[in-house]
Amino acid sequence: MTSPHSLSSAHDALIAIPKMFGYRPHESLVALPFADQRGGAAIRMDLPQVRAHHEPFIEALIEHLTRFPDCSDVLIGIYTQSPLGDEEPPYTELIDNLIESAAQVGIRVVCAAVRAGDGWREYRGDAAGELDELDDPHTPMHSVAEAIAIEPAPEVHLTKVASKVAEGYRQRIPGVSTALGAWRALMNEPDRPNDRKRAQYEVSVALGIMRPAFLEVLLADAAYGEAIGNEHARMCAAIRMAAEDECEGLEVDDSFANAENVTERCHLDPIDLDRSARALGVLRRILGALEPYQRADVLAAASWLEWARGGGTFASAYAHESHRIDPWQRLALNVIWNVELCITPGWIGMLGCQGGFRDNDFAQLLGTNE
Repeated sequence: MTSPHSLSSAHDALIAIPKMFGYRPHESLVALPFADQRGGAAIRMDLPQVRAHHEPFIEALIEHLTRFPDCSDVLIGIYTQSPLGDEEPPYTELIDNLIESAAQVGIRVVCAAVRAGDGWREYRGDAAGELDELDDPHTPMHSVAEAIAIEPAPEVHLTKVASKVAEGYRQRIPGVSTALGAWRALMNEPDRPNDRKRAQYEVSVALGIMRPAFLEVLLADAAYGEAIGNEHARMCAAIRMAAEDECEGLEVDDSFANAENVTERCHLDPIDLDRSARALGVLRRILGALEPYQRADVLAAASWLEWARGGGTFASAYAHESHRIDPWQRLALNVIWNVELCITPGWIGMLGCQGGFRDNDFAQLLGTNE
């Protein structure tokens, strides 16, 4: 768990948003919806670059906000490299129109502020200051690319895992049960040192994830836990057996699985945010033990988990890198499609303004002093 953020001013909000996201937004508008001074969701959108795009941008943002049935208030932060200007800060007209549009659907913009290229300032308020007031020298903020950069494993471990994965391409890929056992061993000991056992587990997962059925099971296990992972394993096995029966005993591959079942579940049931964060850490360590050309399937898994957690920006970055390596990686293409169409997991909206971040990430907003 992370500590709760208590936001009582535009200054506090501009400091807190990058810490919540894990990176500093670039040319972005960030909206924090909340109800009864509490929230746990966030929306980031690329800023419109021309005035003609203001109206559809506002319409899209209002549509996002109204997906939270309990949303009564919203806090807005803008991050841009444009200068503050002498008379009014950048995007003032956009904010003015947004405030009016939000009011028409019963949502109040409590606070709006901009971090510009040469300072920060509150819209419709007097608060303003220098950029160094927003930056913590002990906690440097990264760009998205820096935040998701993969740290390579030590050379000996990388060589061991990557070479075994390369050999596995020419041999039989591990079955679902073998790969799942390796995955759970890594999940149970995410900080296990880079020893022989860890290398074996990482090789099994990196090869097993090439099977669409195991990819589905891994995502279910990562998002919901072992019981749901087992349920999806049984489901995939049953579908495969039924397909083989239809084909009169011929062997059937598992291309029928493309994370569709776990994606459907994600629209209905809240995921385990703590477990999925641990799973992302495990996937990132596996990525560090692979050569770049071997990473497409693991990157696709990471992209889906980020999407399922509501992290569209990181999801898109992982998915595009997967797509660059393997243009036919179906799951990565699906994640790119979802992000570009602003399709978010249904469970987030179902939880209202409490959805999105982990418990206590966002426990107190604007004026609460509990």
